[in-house]
Amino acid sequence: MNLTDRHTPSTPEAAPNTAPNTAPDTTPNATLSSVPSALERATFIDGAADTAAQERHRWLLRLLLAQDGSTTRLCQAIAAMPLTLQVRQQTVTDAAPACVRDVLRGERFIYRITSLAARGQVMMDNLVYVALDGLPQTMRDGLDSGAIPIGPLLESLWVRRKPLPADVATILSEQLWSEVGLPDAAASRAYTIATPGGNMFVIAETYRRGMRMNADGVRTDSVPRA
Repeated sequence: MNLTDRHTPSTPEAAPNTAPNTAPDTTPNATLSSVPSALERATFIDGAADTAAQERHRWLLRLLLAQDGSTTRLCQAIAAMPLTLQVRQQTVTDAAPACVRDVLRGERFIYRITSLAARGQVMMDNLVYVALDGLPQTMRDGLDSGAIPIGPLLESLWVRRKPLPADVATILSEQLWSEVGLPDAAASRAYTIATPGGNMFVIAETYRRGMRMNADGVRTDSVPRA
């Protein structure tokens, strides 16, 4: 997928501090297909579940929101199979919101909305702004392909994640939900990803009920298609 210039505002996944690898992992288990198919999407916690079940869901959600590694790898471990990457939107823009410009360098950014899914269930929705200033060409090529998520691309870099303030997270999350629907503030977060050259990514993500599937893709509830 080639990026095209657009000037419409719309308004990110990360790895922990690691030594750089020589190249991102693009094996079949890490390279996801870009498939614009109908997917099941539901809020992480099932409001119709009993109190004990909801407490278990909240416990798992706390772990997910606290983890600071690659969310792509986490989704793969839960699904126990290659994932589907649905690229809903990807473009180059100079119309990033002020909260993004405050933390990313340069004037032009890749803007990207994606969903990670397995067995037809959305596991998480993601919004990403990427600073084009100083972006390595190998990473730009991977993003242009529309077939590789952010996590595997970051494996070739030393990176650090830093949470964004709650008000900024709200702005970015609302922008994400305006694209994918189904707001879920309790299951959302936003952060920057910094490289030795400075902040390169702003990411907002919302975990979905698909994160609760077991290795066979089975959940204890059913959800409508969205």
